[in-house]
Amino acid sequence: MKNLNQKLICIAVCAACLLTGCTRGGEPEPEAAPAETTAVTEETAAETTVTAAETEAVTTKKTECTTAASTAATAAETSAATAAATTAAETTQAAKSYSDDDLITMARRYYGSRTNHIPQFIDVDTEQNGIVSLHLYDLFDGHTATAAWYYVDRTTAAGRDIMDHLINLNDPEGSLWNPEVTLRREFGDGDFCAVQYLGNTDTDLRETLRRNVALMELPMQNQAYAWFSELPEANYAETDGGEMYLIIPRDSEAHIVITAVDPVQNKEYGRIYSSYNGAPVLLRCNQSEIASNVTIQITDNSGEHPAFSPYLSGKDGRPVTDSDHVKILNES
Repeated sequence: MKNLNQKLICIAVCAACLLTGCTRGGEPEPEAAPAETTAVTEETAAETTVTAAETEAVTTKKTECTTAASTAATAAETSAATAAATTAAETTQAAKSYSDDDLITMARRYYGSRTNHIPQFIDVDTEQNGIVSLHLYDLFDGHTATAAWYYVDRTTAAGRDIMDHLINLNDPEGSLWNPEVTLRREFGDGDFCAVQYLGNTDTDLRETLRRNVALMELPMQNQAYAWFSELPEANYAETDGGEMYLIIPRDSEAHIVITAVDPVQNKEYGRIYSSYNGAPVLLRCNQSEIASNVTIQITDNSGEHPAFSPYLSGKDGRPVTDSDHVKILNES
């Protein structure tokens, strides 16, 4: 009886195990997910991936559009700023107006660098509709000696001269004769100028040189004077008298003014020469043997030097000056 009960209990336990699905380890196995649920989950995941990709694409496109718009706006702003600056510059240039002093300085440079003569006076004479008339002139013995008339626009400094030639006071300087003079190397430390006496003439310099240059005492065969044959008429200075002198300033950039004077009445007549550069000058002067009828003023990079006069000594006929700092080349 006892054995029968034990058998019944064992059968009951086995049946219970079968009904509850126990594993070998005694733990229940996880139930398998239904096939329909798995399919739905995979479809949802796929839709989520597609949605994320679309979102990224849209975001990228928006970013590109925003960047392009920003770049276009910056370019437009830069273009507008450039246009505004250009307009402002053009307006400033159009509004620019030269003062009277500006035009006078420009006229002196323009005329002087083309003629080797600096007029004593330059006046703004009249102005009409922005056109300024400039009078360039010297005074000699109380009379006006006109060098030029310029009629230029105040905003451009361009216009015409009295001969109706086109001019522009902003043009570069002209090219004037100004040779290398090796004689300058022989000057003493304190000499600012040299003088060479060339003899006498009974006519003007142009005719004298044309007729017979050998009349001069100048050693034309000397290479140091090779440039003399090219000396232009713009470098002639003449007044009453027959003595001829070659004036050579030490500084090739010197400004030379030669004034005619009356030594008896101690009176100045006016300028007969006013150079734009320091090239040598051929001078005819001295009607009287008693005193010179010219004074020579030289201003160079070291300053303005005292005026002097060349003449022949009444004692021995040698050329001299009234300055201790002018070299006499005839004595070399």
